[in-house]
Amino acid sequence: MSDDFISELQTEAKLRFGKELSPSEVANEFAKHDFEARIQHLKNLKTADSFGTAREAAKRHAFERALHSTHHRLHRIDR
Repeated sequence: MSDDFISELQTEAKLRFGKELSPSEVANEFAKHDFEARIQHLKNLKTADSFGTAREAAKRHAFERALHSTHHRLHRIDR
């Protein structure tokens, strides 16, 4: 199974910078995509049951919430 948008960005950030991105940094990268690409990324996010611990799921939820919020704000301004 291929990684989703968040996992791909985090992997790239770890390799390039040696640290993970914050939810706001991931949302900023997400905002650079067009409407159709954002929809596809949101559809391909991993489900909550694919995480081993509640801590991992909660951390992941913060990233997903940032992506959804960014998408809705951009959609409201027709972008």
